[in-house]
Formats: sequence, structure tokens, C-alpha cells
Amino acid sequence: HVEGPVCDMTVDRLVFAETYSNVSATANAHLYGLPDIQVATLDAQLQDLTGTTTGFSRFLGGLTPEKPAPDFSSIAHNIPLTLQVEATGPFNDLDLDIQMQSPSGAFNLTGSIRNAVDPVRPIELALNLATHELDLGDILGVDVLGTATLRTRVHAVLADGGGLPEATLDSLFIDRIHALGHDIHNIRVIGSLHDDTAAGRIQSDDPLLRLDLTGMLDLKPKNGRARYRVDGQIADANLAAFGVDAGGKLSRVATGLHADLVRLDERFDGSVRLEGLSLTDKGGTHRIGDLQVNARTDGTWQEISLDAPFLEARFQGAPSRNSPGTCRKSPYAATSTPSLRTNSNRTAAATTPWMPSSTTRVT
Repeated sequence: HVEGPVCDMTVDRLVFAETYSNVSATANAHLYGLPDIQVATLDAQLQDLTGTTTGFSRFLGGLTPEKPAPDFSSIAHNIPLTLQVEATGPFNDLDLDIQMQSPSGAFNLTGSIRNAVDPVRPIELALNLATHELDLGDILGVDVLGTATLRTRVHAVLADGGGLPEATLDSLFIDRIHALGHDIHNIRVIGSLHDDTAAGRIQSDDPLLRLDLTGMLDLKPKNGRARYRVDGQIADANLAAFGVDAGGKLSRVATGLHADLVRLDERFDGSVRLEGLSLTDKGGTHRIGDLQVNARTDGTWQEISLDAPFLEARFQGAPSRNSPGTCRKSPYAATSTPSLRTNSNRTAAATTPWMPSSTTRVT
């Protein structure tokens, strides 16, 4: 039942079911300051709030008609969720405590949401998330992922019109995650999303994957250019465990990785360097050395060169407008037939139907 005037109202065990969103719950709340929603305060508990992420997005859209509500429908799609929710404070600065149960596992979410009913300022989120044996494969729709125990803290400012948010991933610690049939432990991630550019660092101490990498990428091209940068060390990665090399039980790689690329339409400019590459299999450790790949383009032509201890190669070309699988001949391309040259001086013809010119030397 409901007691008190609108400006100082108490709701006791209000059971509701909203048909458009298929969301239902039992509510207990004290509201003060209505009908002026901009200054009103709330102290509420929603018990057994049930629905799906699609339904919750619709339900929130009805509560914030002055601005687009967050769309969660791509996460945990069609998975029934049951939440216990506590919300306290002004409507424009609510503190939240949410506990979720589902067939795919559980999580606890705490934090705050600001400007939810402000007609001018964007919605701001400051959230802490902790999971225990939550099936990320179900939640994210990624088959190779399984259950995970993790905790994270993130700040975000949502963009109007459905654009990318401005966000900071203060910390993400994965205590354990099941991926590709294996348990991986002790992964740490920090990052940010600013002006449609993502940047971050990932570190892992697991015996299957020991690495320390930093990187950035443009999620949307700027002036027709998208940047991709990675720098760091893969100290030891078990390729067989991750399905990259299924040829044997022992297949590991270690290398320094340095990449600085710019994508122009479908072409690349920049370089990728593998430093001190070594491969380990049942025959022992094989120290390959340094591999350098350089890509150059003027926006039309693409030139790619590979320099390694065992191989030197250079390719030039440009996609044909008539067929995506062929190339028009470069006016400066070599006209000789590409060949492979081995230490035994034997020469074998090599064809490159996707490039008009190529030269290759193998030692």
C-alpha cells in the first residue's frame, strides 16, 4: 500500500508487472520531493526484479523519457535474470547495490549513476563489479569463453545518440577464467576509451600465457585513418593450448612485439617487428631471431616487405576495381617471374595471383 502525500510518500510491498518490458518486482520505497523529479530523493528496495536485458532496457527507457536509456540487450541475450536492487539518494545522483542471479551465474554490482533525469547533462556511471563462476560465454555470446571469477571498476560518461562512451577501466582482475578448454589465472587489465580511441594494458602471469602488452586502436577512423599500436613482451604462450598449433602437445612461442600501423581504407602503412622470436616444440627450443614486416602505401598502391633470418620478400600491388581477387599492374613493378631461391641454388617458380609483382628469397 501507499501512505502519505505525493511530496513525502511511502510505498510498502508494491507488486508490479510491466507488460511492455515483461519486468516485474516487489517494491518498497520512500520518495521525498515529488513531483519535482530534479530534486526528489529515493530510498528504495526492489525484491526479485525479474526480466531480461532487453526488458530492462525498455523499462529504463520509460523511466528516462527525456534521454535515451542505456541499451543492455546485446548482453546476456534472452537469459532470465533475477535482481535484488537497493537505490538511495537524489534521482540525479543515485547509489546502487545490485545482486544478480541467473542460470549462467551471479554477480554483485555497486556504484552510482548521475544525471539519470537531467535533461542537459549526460549520464555518468561509476561501477564496481564482482563475479563468481559467471559464464561469460553465455553473457557475452562468445562460445570459447566459460565461467569466470573477476572484479573490476569502471567510470563512464554515456554519449547521446548511441555513440561510444567516454570510459576509464580503472582495474580488471581476472582471478580465473575458463577459455578454449583451459583455466587461466591472474590476468590484469587497465584501459580507457576516449574520443573513439581505445587504449590499455594487459598482463598475465599464468603458465599458459605470460605476457605484458600495451596498445591502442581507433575504433572509428579519423580523416580516413585508423591507428593500431601494440608494444610489449610475450614471455611464453602455449600455442597448442589455445588451438593455434594443434600439431602437438608442446608448442610454445616467446617474442617481443612492436606494431605501429595506420589503416587507409583497406591498406596499411607502418611496421610490425617480432624481436627475439623463439619457438619450442618436442625437438627443443628454436631461436628464430628478429622478424620485420614493413607496409607502405600512398592510398592506392600497397607495398609489403618481410625481412627475417630465413626469408626476404617484397610484394607490390593494388586491388583491381573489376575483381577483388586480382590486382592491376603497377607501373613501377618488376616484370620478372617471382622465384624462390634456396641454399642449394635450386629455383622454383612461385605465383602470386593476388599481387602483380613479388620477389622472394629463402635461405
